[in-house]
Amino acid sequence: MIFIYVLFFAVWFLINYKKHGFNVSTFLISIYLISGLASVALLYFFKFYESSKVNGWALISLNLFLFLFLYPIVKIGNKKIIVKLSRKYLDIFVWFIIFMSIVSIIDNITEVNKMFSIGDPHLARLQYTATMGDEVTARTNNIFLNFLLTGGIAYSFIAMYFAFYYRFILKAKTISTLLFLSTFAVVINNLTIMGRDGIVRWIIMFIFTLISYKDYFSKKMIRKIFIIGGLSSIPLLYIFHYITESRFGDRMPSDFGLLLTLFDYIGQSPINFSNRFEAMFDYASIPTFSVRTNVFSTFVGSLYFDYGFYLTMIFSFVFFAFTLYYARKKVYQNFFFLISFIFLYQIEFLGVFYHMFRSSSTIKYILFVLGFAYVLTILNKIHNKKN
Repeated sequence: MIFIYVLFFAVWFLINYKKHGFNVSTFLISIYLISGLASVALLYFFKFYESSKVNGWALISLNLFLFLFLYPIVKIGNKKIIVKLSRKYLDIFVWFIIFMSIVSIIDNITEVNKMFSIGDPHLARLQYTATMGDEVTARTNNIFLNFLLTGGIAYSFIAMYFAFYYRFILKAKTISTLLFLSTFAVVINNLTIMGRDGIVRWIIMFIFTLISYKDYFSKKMIRKIFIIGGLSSIPLLYIFHYITESRFGDRMPSDFGLLLTLFDYIGQSPINFSNRFEAMFDYASIPTFSVRTNVFSTFVGSLYFDYGFYLTMIFSFVFFAFTLYYARKKVYQNFFFLISFIFLYQIEFLGVFYHMFRSSSTIKYILFVLGFAYVLTILNKIHNKKN
């Protein structure tokens, strides 16, 4: 039954690749395809899950929901979105991103050092879980401090996108370097809880941005970028391996160990959605938008497990219709539209695991920077009319 999921994304991948090549939209589809292929391995090679329990109707529903959420973003990603904002306003925006990110890195780096000094990521994670209440309470009581110290983690993707823009389009090396350093805010923050998500996010962000700007690279520059990306990825992948082995290495069958852990990380989402589909079909909590994330089940699963089938269907159709309608208004050169697209794309490529932007604080950070981008877009229009 899992082949229903794999075949759907394989066909979609081939269609989009044939029409548009390997662009950011094809890359997004490929992430879900890779997850499906890993699911096949988990079911039939590793036999880590029972293939007989996979629900065909669940996978058909998952395909439908994912299509409704992904298709508008894929359609937009197939077009060329241009950064259309005066340098003055763009500088204001990126300096804000840099400031928030660097403050977040400085705030978290001491905690990361403390966690690694424990010597065992699994033990450090347990220690964090046992003591995090006091820290969370202290920060949430001070709204400004909470925003200042943790807001930067939500902006790493934006920092990566504009690091390339400033380097290859505007030729501004200093700001580009600071933006690139800012991209590690999400990695540093996630390491404070011995998490791996930040590393995965960084790698996918780098690939997305590389694909976005590929037309601006010479062969010499491509080699240089791969060297920078490779050198940056080596320590990240080592840390990923170190945390994975400590936290999960002894929980898997000894025949496969770490390899199975990695496949399970990538491919468990459609299987988990399928296994819990019937139990949560009619479930619907009060719509607080605080979704469940105790297992990987894609971002659709995060919604589904909180709201059930019918509300998830309504959400997906509303998103599908509204996003396509808005995209038809020819706003591809609108700065606000670009920032909105970056956030939505990020939610969906990370959504192959679960809905990572679920916390109320992260939603507030996103809404704030979207509002900031909207104000700058309006100011830019007013400036252009005067001139």
